[in-house]
Amino acid sequence: MTTVVLASGSATRHRLLTEAGLSFTVQVEPVDEVALRDRLRGMGHSSADAATALADAKAAVVAAQRGDALVIGADQILERDDAWLDKPADRPR
Repeated sequence: MTTVVLASGSATRHRLLTEAGLSFTVQVEPVDEVALRDRLRGMGHSSADAATALADAKAAVVAAQRGDALVIGADQILERDDAWLDKPADRPR
């Protein structure tokens, strides 16, 4: 059986995969999201393309360590009036 790994610490993504009945583990590795996002924006990429690149980068780092696994990377960028909004600061839940 193929091991599935979620390369994201997102509680929402974890919940969605769990509700879908998927058996998986979580492995989050450091990726300099701010630097990558800023570089892509400076090169004129869309927020959708940047989110895809961030997801790919997260998955690639984990996949390099877990070559036998199916690795799921995900990201999103909220855009409003052509401004890319940062993630909200950590807050108590």
